[in-house]
Amino acid sequence: MWRQPTLSDADRATIRQLYIDGTALEEIKATFGVSKNLIYSLVGSSERRRPAQRPNKPDPRALAPLELGRLRQLSALAAKVRGQTSPDHPAREHSRQFAELLAALIDEGFTARSLADKIGCSRAKIELALGRHGHRPLPPSLTPRSKS
Repeated sequence: MWRQPTLSDADRATIRQLYIDGTALEEIKATFGVSKNLIYSLVGSSERRRPAQRPNKPDPRALAPLELGRLRQLSALAAKVRGQTSPDHPAREHSRQFAELLAALIDEGFTARSLADKIGCSRAKIELALGRHGHRPLPPSLTPRSKS
């Protein structure tokens, strides 16, 4: 059975300092013959390196008040479309315009989540509107099944 080597206080301090200075775990393990768990226990949770967090994608620009108002208006009008809504109903055209405007904003760098937050709706509503009008694939639950 493999056992951790006995380390002096100086070795423990050196391991801790090497880790804090950014030395790779594999290098410390090879040099001192210790496990990464021992290294972590010597370092302590307050000194551990954390993976870099992915920064939030910034909005490329702020939405103009008129553009935001139009999005909110189209969102409300598009919500009136149901399966039985006739093809020539004005709400269907509003739904198409809403999806086209969303697709254009996403192409400019906005995320569906940031647009949903600005409009005051869910991200799922944004994704579904884009999917219904061919700007994104529909989720499997809304994809028509083929009849076999």
